Amino acid sequence: PEEVHTIMNEIFEGLGQAIHEQGGYIDKYIGDNVMALFGAPIAHEDDPARACRAALAMQQFLLQFAEKVKSRIGVHLRMRMGLNCGMVIAGGIGSKSRMDYSVMGDTVNVASRLESSAPPGGILVSHEVAKRAGTQFEYGPIQYLKVKGKEEPVEALALLREANQSVSWANDELSIPFVGRE
Repeated sequence: PEEVHTIMNEIFEGLGQAIHEQGGYIDKYIGDNVMALFGAPIAHEDDPARACRAALAMQQFLLQFAEKVKSRIGVHLRMRMGLNCGMVIAGGIGSKSRMDYSVMGDTVNVASRLESSAPPGGILVSHEVAKRAGTQFEYGPIQYLKVKGKEEPVEALALLREANQSVSWANDELSIPFVGRE
């Protein structure tokens, strides 16, 4: 138990760093899970992209960390991740004896279901996250997931990597595409 405790704290340190570097907020640790928020309590225009970058950095950290500890513990550590965005209730949640800042709502529930549906070492994002993060990232094909609590399938995509940043547009500004604007 002491070794698991030490390893989990090392993992949470690395994951937390990736979250904080992108402006995220660690809501809570639940067993071996971490729940992070982007857009609350501080909102940024590009929170979905920040969340995607953090998730990719977290998986990269865990890949390197797992290699270091595999020979020591004999287990290949992997983590599933799910990202969703939408309306939530944010604020103090709890009672007079214990109040924590957190979020709740269907958006949180869907993110949890995406996480559960992701393969070990994978990241599933909702269609809404992919739409808002746009062409900054590369995704797998759309998947339609039947998840607990939803009658209709949830559209999800595997987040694969950040898109190549070396794309150069022609000099005239009309050739630059507008992304996410109706």
